[in-house]
Amino acid sequence: MDVLLDVVAGDLLTEDVALLREGGTWVVAGALGGHAVNFDVRRLYLHNTSIIGSSMHTPTHFDVLMDIARNALVEPVIAATYPLNQVAEAQEQLGQRDHIGKIILHP
Repeated sequence: MDVLLDVVAGDLLTEDVALLREGGTWVVAGALGGHAVNFDVRRLYLHNTSIIGSSMHTPTHFDVLMDIARNALVEPVIAATYPLNQVAEAQEQLGQRDHIGKIILHP
């Protein structure tokens, strides 16, 4: 692959860094799969590949995103809603990673 945008990292990065073509770039913008990774660093320098960390925005982009949020122009997908006193159950569902959308806690 030429370029990968990854918000999972973890074992995905460990196992799949070899998918990058010569001179390819892996952009990491999250760590849903775990923040600790282990891979053969020779893959980087022997194949002229790059791994870049990115928060995926500039201050200008962030301002645009905040305007979109303030004006409610995007409606998020909600997977589940929990009262605050069920935070352990919400965290358990989050940890299962089999949901689609956001898990919401209400005070």
